[in-house]
Amino acid sequence: MNYDRDLIRVNTNYTRSINIERDGEQAGLIRPYIITTRANQTLERVASTLKQKDAPRAWAIIGPYGAGKSAFGLFLSRLLGNPTGGGYKYASRALRDADTQLHSAYHSYQRGSRGFCSIALTGSPEPLAQRLVRAMLLAAETFFGGRPGRSPKVVEELKKAMATGAYAVSDVMALMVKLQECVSRAEGRGVLLVIDELGKFLEYEARHRGATDIFLLQALAEHTVKNETVPLLLVVLLHQSIELYAQSLGAQLKNEWKKVHGRFETIPFLDSTEQTLRVMKAAISAHLPKAFYSAVQKETGRIAKILGELGALPAGLSQKEAQSLFAGCYPLHPVSLLILPTLCQRVAQNERTLFSYLGSHEPHGFVDSVSRLDIGRKQLLDWIRPSEIYEYFILNQPGIMSDQGTHRRWAEVVTALDRLGEAPQAQIELLKTIGLLNIIGAQGGLKASDQILSLCFRDAGSKGGAARAVARALSDQSIITYRRFNHEYRVWQGSDFDLEEALRGQRAEIGTVEPSDVLNERMPLPAIVARRHAIETGTLRDFLPVFVSAASARRIEKTENPTIFVCLAETSEEADVFRERALEIGVWHSAAVICGTGAAIKEAVTDVMALRRVQRQSAELANDPVGQRELKDR
Repeated sequence: MNYDRDLIRVNTNYTRSINIERDGEQAGLIRPYIITTRANQTLERVASTLKQKDAPRAWAIIGPYGAGKSAFGLFLSRLLGNPTGGGYKYASRALRDADTQLHSAYHSYQRGSRGFCSIALTGSPEPLAQRLVRAMLLAAETFFGGRPGRSPKVVEELKKAMATGAYAVSDVMALMVKLQECVSRAEGRGVLLVIDELGKFLEYEARHRGATDIFLLQALAEHTVKNETVPLLLVVLLHQSIELYAQSLGAQLKNEWKKVHGRFETIPFLDSTEQTLRVMKAAISAHLPKAFYSAVQKETGRIAKILGELGALPAGLSQKEAQSLFAGCYPLHPVSLLILPTLCQRVAQNERTLFSYLGSHEPHGFVDSVSRLDIGRKQLLDWIRPSEIYEYFILNQPGIMSDQGTHRRWAEVVTALDRLGEAPQAQIELLKTIGLLNIIGAQGGLKASDQILSLCFRDAGSKGGAARAVARALSDQSIITYRRFNHEYRVWQGSDFDLEEALRGQRAEIGTVEPSDVLNERMPLPAIVARRHAIETGTLRDFLPVFVSAASARRIEKTENPTIFVCLAETSEEADVFRERALEIGVWHSAAVICGTGAAIKEAVTDVMALRRVQRQSAELANDPVGQRELKDR
């Protein structure tokens, strides 16, 4: 069976950007919102203030572009909206499914009321006060519009303020108080003010120093604490702290802006890779034949087990949960899934770019890639592999990297592909995969190792042998290099200097190394403070680290100075010897720790010594910047 467009779909509500003013009345946009851990924690902080009479209710939600701040602001406004409205029902149901206790807190607070009057505005290069009055009028007309009889007097006063240009801080705050009073009389619970893209208002304020928007913001934040008839909740969404928008101002004004930021409770807003994967799973809808889906589950279970053993899964994500996420996001390959969130953080706009990819019909976007898959043969699953992800970002996301290190890595991969030229497809795909893994940086076991590359390789039956053979071919052409110390392939620009050969020569000259002697000479660890002892007794005690190997076990002896003996055991027999010797010092003012990775430490010490000798003795490195950089990285 070939590709059927009805088999795999993407919910387009996830792929479009949110505008809290434009989308405020579209209840359907609330329906697919996924309450992540960060969103849930923020909702808890808001809920904790609802029944308090005097409590700060001003929050600054700060996160990078595309982190989902606007979607959260829209969700919160619907959750606090009229309980009879469609938007509230969708939001309430989503919260109930995520956290029943938190849902109960919001539901009980809203019961028997008309909810909050929600004011939403998006930043633009104009005065905040002017836009705020306009948004207050729209919100008031919406909130009071369904009631019989005349509109409250505050509606006419807001219209008059717009007509006369009464935008002074005192005028706007007086209107806010009147709006709260009218909402209270109309059986409302409060006023919610959400300002998205606040930074645009602040940038306008910084350029027009006669404006008073920063003081209006301060007045609004301070007003949230007051015990009015109904509370004012203020939520501002930014990309950075308020005071950072005042960099072009003088020292006194910078301090004023800093004080204003202090009126807000700051909430960092960027979800973990695990949470992003859960949202991706919700966005992808697959209706696969039962037999085929069973094959997907079996293969994703196998891959999840390997990734778990390698330490390549996100922190806190079990193998069982990973298998469920991987199967739910088919046909994205599990390694592609793990790469995407970090890649979007490094080179683009976080979740915004991630979901642009999912909904994109551009070449190598998700929709385009799915259309070229053969998903009917259960014996050989077809995947969207990392090499396909590389193609999308290099073709459709050019020139968006602000980080110089990331930009350099991209350039290295592009240059390496140019040098590779007309090569077998397997070499090209493997090089792109290695390049992407290099760009996101090693994250635990998620790196360009033989095991990870074999998972991405098309020849699933090779048990990694085919992937290693292709990697060796690339290495022989000086396209990639293998870093033995951390078992990772790196894209290499090419150099006349053979670093590996130089290191082999230096290791041979160094011969057998006694790592404890080298470490005691270099003293890489500072004295270790007994912190809990200091807290409990008020007495400061520290221990001087002394490294010990099997050949120097005699160093473990009684000493007047408190010492911690770091025993480097290369075998289990050596560990037993250290354990017996260490027990003898229990009554002294010293301690011992047995390190079972002595062999790896010995190898690392030897490598560092060899690298330093290469740096000192290799004259040809002076005119080889590529070799110098590789040496520095190592």
